[in-house]
Amino acid sequence: MKRFSKPSLIFGVALAAVAFGNVSVAEAGFAVRFSTNNGVTWTTVNDDVGPPTQLPYGDYNPTAGRITALFNGFTINAASHATTSPTDALLDLSVSGNPTGPINFLVQASFTGVNTAPPPQNLHYDFSGSAMPGTGVTQKFETWIDDNNGLFGTTGGGIVADTGSLTVPTSGNIQFSAGVPYSITTEIHNIVTGTNAPSLSNDSNNEITPAPAPAGLVLALAAMPVLGLGAWLRRRRVPTVA
Repeated sequence: MKRFSKPSLIFGVALAAVAFGNVSVAEAGFAVRFSTNNGVTWTTVNDDVGPPTQLPYGDYNPTAGRITALFNGFTINAASHATTSPTDALLDLSVSGNPTGPINFLVQASFTGVNTAPPPQNLHYDFSGSAMPGTGVTQKFETWIDDNNGLFGTTGGGIVADTGSLTVPTSGNIQFSAGVPYSITTEIHNIVTGTNAPSLSNDSNNEITPAPAPAGLVLALAAMPVLGLGAWLRRRRVPTVA
């Protein structure tokens, strides 16, 4: 049996960690905040415990990883999942309500400590919504990935992915490279300029996974066992010299 020296063994373990991603667990933060003046000031809900301790806008959902908040005729629901998973992380945000007049309403959901790796990672986003009767209404959406792992990280040098401000409906994918842990923030922005009372509904769904390997790399890795078998057979055919 071939024995490996200690340096070789250490190098092999380190290489495996790079190949399969750093799965160290970081303490995660999860919060929702909203603004009615285009982000000049914010009201933050970060007591992901339920029943609410931040009345009147606290978390009404008793389930960990779920936040439900009520404000001025709006219901805000946010959900985070598997922030410590190396293979998959989810962040969902929905906003619905019946504003009684003009409003500029920003809602953000964010969580830190995302460990999905290795880079490059893939962000898949999907944004849907409706406004009835729909006159004088603009619905926008945006998602950011912050390599500095900041809660509500939407600016600065740590931003490695940004969908840009998109209108409803839209979906797509962005590849990015971030070292674990990092954070994700998603935003829903409703602007109502009319005096009517439309029924608004928005849903932002975001999923992070490791980006699939290029097809050429997959084929090369698949061929490695065959090449190894061929080398082994060739060695078996070499006659033994007495």
